[in-house]
Amino acid sequence: MKIEVRDNIYVQLDKGNLRGFTLFTNSENVVLRRGKEYEINTIIVEDRYKIKVGDELTIDGVNYVVNKIRQGTDYYYYCVQERATKTSQFIMPILGYSYEYFDFKESFYNSYLSENYHSIFLVYKFTNSEEYLQLEERLQKHPNFVRIIDPNPNIVVFEFTLDEKYWKDIDLIIRGKYSNISTTLKSKICIFHKFGVQSKTYKVLYRDKKLREDMSEEYGFEITNEYELMSKPIISEELWRNSEAILARTGMKCLNTM
Repeated sequence: MKIEVRDNIYVQLDKGNLRGFTLFTNSENVVLRRGKEYEINTIIVEDRYKIKVGDELTIDGVNYVVNKIRQGTDYYYYCVQERATKTSQFIMPILGYSYEYFDFKESFYNSYLSENYHSIFLVYKFTNSEEYLQLEERLQKHPNFVRIIDPNPNIVVFEFTLDEKYWKDIDLIIRGKYSNISTTLKSKICIFHKFGVQSKTYKVLYRDKKLREDMSEEYGFEITNEYELMSKPIISEELWRNSEAILARTGMKCLNTM
């Protein structure tokens, strides 16, 4: 979605996935206002166009609530509705296949754990399209499929069991011990997301020395080898029992069924 700000100056909003979108502008006159912990809460372009935390807008038929704004590079900004959970990053690959199989780009929103960590809930936007109906059929044939939950007409949730052989790994992930998980799961994570050896996640899994040195320089203190290179999951953000709060801070509840 392109928005003309003034002659030859514009803002381009592009749907990334259901968790957020990108803002690009060719203007050099951009003001960033910051709030608590110096986080960006408002972007103002040419003193004529503004996006702020809390705004609701629709891009390519998808409703978003802006809950966080991150600065990228070369005039790019990321407006985040919901960050991918650690469950989506590290635990969902237990189900096998790849992110294309689970339609990460168009329909998939995020995934969450059961309270005992033995099941995973995959949240999708419902659309009455051939592609989505094929996705539903495919997921219901997955060997770990349990049931479908319909919180409202716009959302479909698929529950799957998680193989018992990975329960120890899941516990390590929840405790933030990413480098200690099994080699088998590390491999599944990288294959699922197509992470190469230069990706940050790969370096986190293998506690990469260069990443540790770079982080030490960025934060201004030495991060020794005993520390993991990614923060621990926030449990309240990983559990499906908090579904009402999860949906309340997103635009999912007000999406129109297509």
